[in-house]
Amino acid sequence: MIEEVAKDDAVVEDDVIIETGEEETQPEVEAKEPESKEPEAPEGFISKEDAQKDINRQHKKFRDEERARKKVEAEAERLRTERDELKAKTSDVTVPPPPDPYSENYADEIRARDEAIQQKAAHDAEVAQNEAAQARVAEQAKNDEQAALEEKVRSFDAATIQLGLQPGDVKKAADTVINYGISETLEDVIIEDPEGPLLVAYLASNPVELESLNGMSAYQLFNTLGELKAKASTLKPQTSQAPPPPDILEGGGGGDIEDPALKGVIYE
Repeated sequence: MIEEVAKDDAVVEDDVIIETGEEETQPEVEAKEPESKEPEAPEGFISKEDAQKDINRQHKKFRDEERARKKVEAEAERLRTERDELKAKTSDVTVPPPPDPYSENYADEIRARDEAIQQKAAHDAEVAQNEAAQARVAEQAKNDEQAALEEKVRSFDAATIQLGLQPGDVKKAADTVINYGISETLEDVIIEDPEGPLLVAYLASNPVELESLNGMSAYQLFNTLGELKAKASTLKPQTSQAPPPPDILEGGGGGDIEDPALKGVIYE
């Protein structure tokens, strides 16, 4: 038997560990700092980026409509100018009276008169065509404006349903806002915005703020729109967070089970 064993050594035989005096060192584990989560934005909060995107979208729509309106106005103005010029030319054309049949220059005079009649007729036709074209442009502009308004109203009504609002309540709010007085610029901004029904409901209960908005330009309204929508978002119906009810199993119970081997057995 071997008796010499180092005091501070460890001998391992057959999976048996003899502890020694040395302490086993454990690897150091770096402490991980808890991950910081960004606080969730409150409901109805509109970030600066979203607000700027909304402002840019409204600006683009306003510029497009302004360009289209100016194009129609320019065409109407051009036709009016042509009409006035044609009328001025026509007014200078004077048809002389029939010449004296016994005049020495009868042939020349009758020819000049015929030319004047033809010239006046041509000018009158041009004026009539110009006025007809101007009327068509005005009628088309009116139809386009009416169609655009109807489309905006349809979008507004659809947004009312999508936001979970009652059409009757929004209609009453709109009547209230109209009675207070609303500028054409503000009306255009509201009816074109996807959250327009909420804005109407909010302004119906805040006439002082409505009056302040009425005095703003389109650019000022666009810059104020984000803050206004944030206030109006509190009127949006809240969706329930409760889980759906459990399914109800229908049908009768299993009933009694009869062993076929015991069928017909009489119990006393």
